[in-house]
Amino acid sequence: FFFSSRRRHTSCALVTGVQTCALPICFPVTIALVFTLIFFLSSSIYGQQSLGNLKRMAEAFVVEGRYDSAAILYGQVVQIKPKDYNSLNAKFNCEIQLKQFELAKQDGWRLISMKDDNANVYYLMAQIHRNLGEEDSTIEYLNLSIKTSPTYVPALKMKGEILAKGQEYNKALLIYEKLIGITSHDPEVWYMLGSCKYLSSGHIEDGCEGWRKASEMGSKKGQEMNRLYCGGR
Repeated sequence: FFFSSRRRHTSCALVTGVQTCALPICFPVTIALVFTLIFFLSSSIYGQQSLGNLKRMAEAFVVEGRYDSAAILYGQVVQIKPKDYNSLNAKFNCEIQLKQFELAKQDGWRLISMKDDNANVYYLMAQIHRNLGEEDSTIEYLNLSIKTSPTYVPALKMKGEILAKGQEYNKALLIYEKLIGITSHDPEVWYMLGSCKYLSSGHIEDGCEGWRKASEMGSKKGQEMNRLYCGGR
């Protein structure tokens, strides 16, 4: 009964370097990106306007789903302005989309060293470690995310799912009861609440309230469980 998320990711080709500027290039890149980089790298002085143009082009690439090109541009911004938190954060997110988890981990550590109160960064670090199969680190970063923002829904949902998959139903139940108080309109949360109540007690009827609510909100799994075990249609 567990949910999984699909992520878009792009594989990156061989990385090499341009000797004159030490710029890593990921092939294939668009002609537009090449000319943009030549334009900016031809200048020995990077003004705020040039940095702003690089960021705007990177943002456009993100909108188009071209995370490899965006990561290159954000990387250039961070090289020029190492304390640009937002650009480093954007590069970090691009690397996650590209499944470049080791690079993303390094940038995640840099982000945390610059600002240690961003619940989303901790959550994304948990996501990275989960993809790498590092369970202890996943829980550690989820706990940091929840400590930073006790009502941060993505971290709570991931922790509840992990606990339920580990058959720690009572602990998972506490998480989902908390989530209901935060986001009572989420059918997934109601479905998982019902499932954990049933699995915790062993009585199928204990799951009916959650499944019924999920069913009313359009959850197909909630509708199925409600129809099979709770007298619903």
